[in-house]
Amino acid sequence: MEGGWAEASENIEQKVDTVNTTDEEDEMEMTFQEMLLYIANCGVTIQSQQIGDEEISIQDRIQILTETFSQKPVIFLERYHRILRLEDLPCFSHLSHIYEVDFYMKEVRKKSNTRTSNVQRKNRRYEALKKLETDGEYFSDEQMRSRDPLMYEHYIGQYLTDEERAKLRKEIDQTDLKLSTILTEFMEEADIKLLQQQQKEDEEMVEEEDEEEEEDEEESEEEEMEQDSVKAFGACGGFHCFCFSRIKLDILKSTIRAK
Repeated sequence: MEGGWAEASENIEQKVDTVNTTDEEDEMEMTFQEMLLYIANCGVTIQSQQIGDEEISIQDRIQILTETFSQKPVIFLERYHRILRLEDLPCFSHLSHIYEVDFYMKEVRKKSNTRTSNVQRKNRRYEALKKLETDGEYFSDEQMRSRDPLMYEHYIGQYLTDEERAKLRKEIDQTDLKLSTILTEFMEEADIKLLQQQQKEDEEMVEEEDEEEEEDEEESEEEEMEQDSVKAFGACGGFHCFCFSRIKLDILKSTIRAK
């Protein structure tokens, strides 16, 4: 497949700027071949196949991609721009004056920037998490309890001894016995208990609402069953009344004939 990029470019209607040096040609050819190999191995559909057809080899896939690039570069970009990388864009630089090509190249850059931003954001979060773990504060019992006291109590607190519970409360700093400092520590502890109480009430309220919904559903089902039973009984009752009336009429006719 040597010379694939150069040969493909010659068939495009727009004139391609001649590469000035052999090194640049070799570099572009390498970039082109790497792009084709990358697309061929991505698992995307290169050519329609029927069930039972033999799988197209990588070499054949590259040949088809080369022909598509040569004959229909815009179609090539339309099909594969979603999986192209920034390093593949130089293969289309000579076509950037075409509106569609320029559009898809911008889409590739935009996607790449978004992916880079997401990776950077995840990396920052990971570094921040590692710092919190290293500092040993964020995941300490004290910090976890202050953030979500009810959850902490549910998973950890209820299993602690009285001595361990006492250690959770901030010890008064003997070097700082200012009234303001002592009050602040007491207020922080009171806030934690208040938050825990509010969380507990909210949880109980949700449980009550769920129970009421279940009861309403059960009552609704019972009412439907009762209505179905009444309808069924009404139908059967009507039939029995009809049969009883016919029997009475037959008895009356028999009595009259006997007389």
